[in-house]
Amino acid sequence: MDFDMAWSPDGRELAYSAKTPTGNDAIVVESADGTGARRIFRRAPHWIWGTAWSPDGRHIAFTVQGQLHAATQLWVVNADGTDPHVVLEAPFVGSPAWSPDGAQLAVLIGSDQTHGSLMLMAADGSGQTYLLEGSSISNPVWDPSGRALALLHDHDLVLVPVDGSPVQTVASGLAQMQIAWAPMGRRTAT
Repeated sequence: MDFDMAWSPDGRELAYSAKTPTGNDAIVVESADGTGARRIFRRAPHWIWGTAWSPDGRHIAFTVQGQLHAATQLWVVNADGTDPHVVLEAPFVGSPAWSPDGAQLAVLIGSDQTHGSLMLMAADGSGQTYLLEGSSISNPVWDPSGRALALLHDHDLVLVPVDGSPVQTVASGLAQMQIAWAPMGRRTAT
C-alpha cells in the first residue's frame, strides 16, 4: 500500500510514502510514467506520511513517527536522497506545506493529532511562529501569493494571514473537505 503522494513541481516525478514489510517506512520517488522507482529515504520500523515537495523541486518534507505514542519528527531530504535531516520534533507534527517561495513550512503541531496548532517556520526549522490554535485543524494550503493559508478550523473554512493579521472566516458549519487554490492568472484588459 502506498499513500501520501506528491507530484514534483514540474510534474515529471511522484514522491510517496511506501509500505514495506516493517511498516510505512520509506519515501520513494519515481517517474510519472511509473518507471525508475528509487527509495530516497528509509527509517525502519517507523511510519512516514505527509509527503510535500518544495516548489523548486529540490527538497521533500515528510513526517516520521517511531513506536506508538513516540514523538514525531519533521524531516527534509534532498530530492535525490542526500542530506536527510530533522527540522522539528514534537509529540505530534504533521501536514507539512511549503510556502510558494520555498522559504517556509507550515505544519500542524501539538500534543496529538486532534489537539494542536498551526505553526509557521523557516524551512530549516528556525523562526517558529504559532498562527492558530484549535481542537480541529485540517491540512493547511498556501495561497499562491504566499500571504495566507486556508484550512478547516473547528468546522469553519478560514484564511490565516502569515503576517499575524486576524483570521478570516470564509464559511461555517463544514465537515471534512479538500481545499485547493486556483492558480494566479494574468489579468488582461479588454
